[in-house]
Amino acid sequence: MSYLRERLSFFPWMFIPVFIYYLGKDGGAAFDGMLLVFVLEFVLFLRVFDDYACFEYDRQQGKRRPYLQRGKKALGISMLPLGGLLALLSYLVLTETQFVMTAAFLGLHIPVYFVLRGRPAILAVSLAKYPFLFFLVASITEQSAWWWPVAGALYFITREALEEIAGLRGRRIEVFVAFALVLAKYLSETL
Repeated sequence: MSYLRERLSFFPWMFIPVFIYYLGKDGGAAFDGMLLVFVLEFVLFLRVFDDYACFEYDRQQGKRRPYLQRGKKALGISMLPLGGLLALLSYLVLTETQFVMTAAFLGLHIPVYFVLRGRPAILAVSLAKYPFLFFLVASITEQSAWWWPVAGALYFITREALEEIAGLRGRRIEVFVAFALVLAKYLSETL
């Protein structure tokens, strides 16, 4: 099984950027494909980074994931083009202030993640990407209805916390709540 199929399956990893983009974006803003690609790249970069940073911990925990058999070096090498593309997209899509904020976020996120891996506090660091991305999309598109990005961030935080802390996972419920949020936003903008 390839790494892409194993760790980056279409659902949820391609759905997440679209969801963040839609709930974070101001309803009156025109579609911005570059911004959507930036969000996708940001999510993918942090997903691969998470596997890279937790590689040894996951191996020590006896997790039986096929990507652990391939080696950490392959993940590290794949992060180079992903990081380069993220930097390029950041330069093309973000204002100078947003670029600095994104660099500061990643500059803090990455070392803190390494320090906290294997500890319960890692969950808070891992969850920080969602409010950050919603805020970034909202600020780029000048979102006036801030409750949509907040609702989206709370959705992801609740979903991840339930899965990681309580061991609860229900794809149908996750999809239903996500669909309900998207539908509610759509109806609020069209009625």
